[in-house]
Amino acid sequence: MEAETTPVQWNAQLSAASTSANIFPQQFDAIVEHCKKYLQKEWRHQRIPRGYSNAWKELHSLSDTSSTAVAFYKAGGYQAWLAYFLTTCSARESRSFRTSKLEALDNFPSEIKASIARELARASVHATVATAMRKLQEKVPVPYRPGLDSPSPSPSCESDDEVQAGVTARSMLHHASIDPPHRYNYASPSKVAEWFPHKVTSSILLHQNSRVLENGEKVIEEKFAIAMTFPAIPVKADCVMHLAIIPNKIQRFAQELFGAELEMEGRFRYLVLPNGTRILPNTEHTFVECQANAIGPMFESKPTSALNTSEYRQLEIRQGKLKVTGCVSMTVPADADMCATLTLNLDLTEASLVRDAFYST
Repeated sequence: MEAETTPVQWNAQLSAASTSANIFPQQFDAIVEHCKKYLQKEWRHQRIPRGYSNAWKELHSLSDTSSTAVAFYKAGGYQAWLAYFLTTCSARESRSFRTSKLEALDNFPSEIKASIARELARASVHATVATAMRKLQEKVPVPYRPGLDSPSPSPSCESDDEVQAGVTARSMLHHASIDPPHRYNYASPSKVAEWFPHKVTSSILLHQNSRVLENGEKVIEEKFAIAMTFPAIPVKADCVMHLAIIPNKIQRFAQELFGAELEMEGRFRYLVLPNGTRILPNTEHTFVECQANAIGPMFESKPTSALNTSEYRQLEIRQGKLKVTGCVSMTVPADADMCATLTLNLDLTEASLVRDAFYST
């Protein structure tokens, strides 16, 4: 399993950081480049960095979503947060940068912080830093706190450790997604193509991940933006898969899976009602209750089997919920330049086989 570089709930935004950088260009560039240094130089810490454990625990205890640490972790994942932590620790000892640049970061708008975090998440990482990130996450696990790892309110049917009648999909989401050691990001395109049909694979965001080898060589790997999350206790629980759907393919998924019509005008994406009324959300639409008979034609045999045999789908069937299912949901940003997040609830046994193929090295 590779180190987490983005939050598993891909908000999957394609909006370039340069848009936000135009607001605070000098501060933006200075902070990004300064933080990158800690990811791209050789890791020299012999032990866990001083203050790391407390900062990691504090991150997962914060309820203030405006916190810079939380903003970095939500938008850029562990890699962005670690860069921020290392920068702030260094700045405590060397006040010059903190006084001139870093302190201003706390007052930046949330979208600026998110853009900085995404830049850091895309940054190439020194091989020794990549190794250190894996070891740090193993040595200092995430404290139990539902919610922080699920920033978007996507009610997408992730399962609790024990499925119970009456448990909502949204509440099930949090419990299955709080354990990073069971999260996998960025899947092999060739293996994904063996499981999903072409019309699905051609719609997934292709992520370019660059890293620096120990000999200094920079390599670029292309991976699909697919994340899989497994519950901590695999008893009557499902795996949840998130796929980043590129903007020009979103309409097809909305129409075929949910019978919803979307319309773009400028940079905005509207939901169009049958009477012609258009709805523009403040941030995003979340489609739930996928048409059950649309799953087979869209995903074909293997994914359909994993969806239909999931614990949540079996619970729905026992409750007489046959025509629609919450096992497929999609969160669509109002911004037409951003990706959508398609969420699938999968049988744990079948998903484990998929994981081994998608994320094998």
